[in-house]
Parts: sequence; structure tokens; C-alpha cells
Amino acid sequence: MARRKPRKRVFLGSEGISERNYGQYLRKIADEHDLQIHLDCVLPIGGGDPLSIVQESIKLIKRESRNHGKYRVNDVVDDSLLSLEQLRSV
Repeated sequence: MARRKPRKRVFLGSEGISERNYGQYLRKIADEHDLQIHLDCVLPIGGGDPLSIVQESIKLIKRESRNHGKYRVNDVVDDSLLSLEQLRSV
């Protein structure tokens, strides 16, 4: 039996439930089309201050990377749709 190739891991931190649900919807579509990615859709602190969400997301990324291997892509989704790289430059 051929072994399945490991999926590329993507961290998707979200500001609120709607962003997390959107990420889960994208994960479902990726699975249905047999795309070799896995979306970790995380709600780090349940909303609030964007800086706190990013800081908590960075902690989760480090912990999950140690436990399960590095992520290929790291991103945080909020109402303004800024990426971690954009937020770091602010």
C-alpha cells in the first residue's frame, strides 16, 4: 500500500468565530479536492485586541511546530485581513 504524502501545514489564527468557520470551510474544500494541505484553524483568545491575537498566535505556532513540525504558512485573519508579516512591519 502506498503511503500518503504528508500534507503541507498552514496555521490560520482567527479573530472570531466567523473567521475560524471560514477557515474550516476552506479546509473542507481542500479535503474534497484532495489538496495536500492541512489548515489548522485556531481561535487563539476568542477575539479582542488584534495585537493580543497575534501574540497568542505566535505562541501557538511555536508550540505546534515543536509538537507536529513546522508550518508552511502562518497567517492571522481578522476583519482587516492583515498577515503576520504586515502586522510585524507596523
